[in-house]
Amino acid sequence: MNSRPLFSALCLGLALAAASVAQAAPDNRIANLCQERWPAQKGMQSYCIKVNREYHDWLQYIRKRVYRDSGLLRALEECQAEYAPDYRQVSDCYWDEAE
Repeated sequence: MNSRPLFSALCLGLALAAASVAQAAPDNRIANLCQERWPAQKGMQSYCIKVNREYHDWLQYIRKRVYRDSGLLRALEECQAEYAPDYRQVSDCYWDEAE
């Protein structure tokens, strides 16, 4: 019996599970930020979560684009350490530093 396909499927499953857990942490922090910012306003909380997720995804794309430029990568990491989970602030900080 060839166990290689089974092993490959298991590895893929573990990788997908790890990626979903890694994504859950920013989502929870974003939701908490938006609930604190807009208590009792579900519409604004939803909008805040949507916008911050979009900024988060955009910053992940930027991180992939600048991984070889240590200065830009350092600027992104410093901004993220200071302002996350407010990813709009992280983005503003990064673009100010990158200029």
